[in-house]
Amino acid sequence: MESRTYKDNFRNLILDMVQQELENYVSQRGAKKYFETNVDKVIDENIKKVRTRKDNENLYLKILTYGSYQDNIVSIGKLIKKQELFKSKQQIYNFARYLNLNVNKKLSYNQMLKIISKYIYDNRDLYSSKYVIYKRANNEYVVEPNVVKEDLIKSYKSKTREEMQTIAKLLDVDINENEGAEDIRKKIINNIIKDKLRKHK
Repeated sequence: MESRTYKDNFRNLILDMVQQELENYVSQRGAKKYFETNVDKVIDENIKKVRTRKDNENLYLKILTYGSYQDNIVSIGKLIKKQELFKSKQQIYNFARYLNLNVNKKLSYNQMLKIISKYIYDNRDLYSSKYVIYKRANNEYVVEPNVVKEDLIKSYKSKTREEMQTIAKLLDVDINENEGAEDIRKKIINNIIKDKLRKHK
């Protein structure tokens, strides 16, 4: 399985993912420009969140991500055993519990290792699509492209909604606090059309 390790092209990955969203917007050019201008900021915000994870969780996610690139169960087992944290049976057990695997503490180290390795191998498509190793300087961060994409879209929708609310207030258009940017935009356009029709009568 091909590794999905990104540096600079992680930015392009996110932009490709939000490309489909552009079809839903009236101002596609404006949305595209916003996404391109703000993608780095949203990536940085996600990296800050990732840094707050506990060290063990960071390693767990790295194992899940790198493990999903391996060709077989044995390779995944070797990858796990290389980590200093997983030298003890207790830590292997903790990892299994993190994965919600039903393992008995009486099992041997190698038995637990095999169960974990098989689980990662069986779920490698899920983990290789869910996580990406993002490298910055000498650090590696496990990020979720879908989360970054959604945060970027939410950021755009929030900004656009605020702009539409401001215009609606200036034009004295009655809007609901729960309405989205596109709904407010339609009301503004309808209001302008009605106003022009009134003036032409």
